[in-house]
Amino acid sequence: MKRTWSLGLAAIAMSSCLAMAQMMPPAPPSADERGPKDDGGPPPPGMSDRGGPDGLEERMRIRRQQGGQPPSPGMRNPVEAMKQYLDLVGNYAELAKDSSATGVSAVITLAELAKQQSPSIAIERLTKLLGETKDVAVQRAIRLTLIDLYRANKEPEKAIEQAEILIRGA
Repeated sequence: MKRTWSLGLAAIAMSSCLAMAQMMPPAPPSADERGPKDDGGPPPPGMSDRGGPDGLEERMRIRRQQGGQPPSPGMRNPVEAMKQYLDLVGNYAELAKDSSATGVSAVITLAELAKQQSPSIAIERLTKLLGETKDVAVQRAIRLTLIDLYRANKEPEKAIEQAEILIRGA
């Protein structure tokens, strides 16, 4: 029974790796395949004047500034992709076991989504949820988020009020 389980899990992992490998974009052309060097004219189709295919260098620079790492050649390895996927699933499973951590994560996500509309909408939703939430850690996360939203909405007095509630230990 245990061996059957292990073989089944290995088969699923291998088929997932193969499926992910098929979804990977093709490797960029080599220097020989790209043709002659730049002659000073407009960039060829599919290339931008910011370097690389469709501004790849510019996107990588922006990603580095935002704290992300540029894609590495190892990312196309289906085994590495599967490992990262399994790590992600494991992290979500750990998060889901802890109701406080899950709630705090949901507060952050809700705030980011609502901020795209306006800080006022996020404030309204979080204030409503604050009265309905029983978990103290989630209440604190809501108050911390409200402080930032009130600041963004130019309502410093309300931000100070939330900070004082946190300081008093509510």
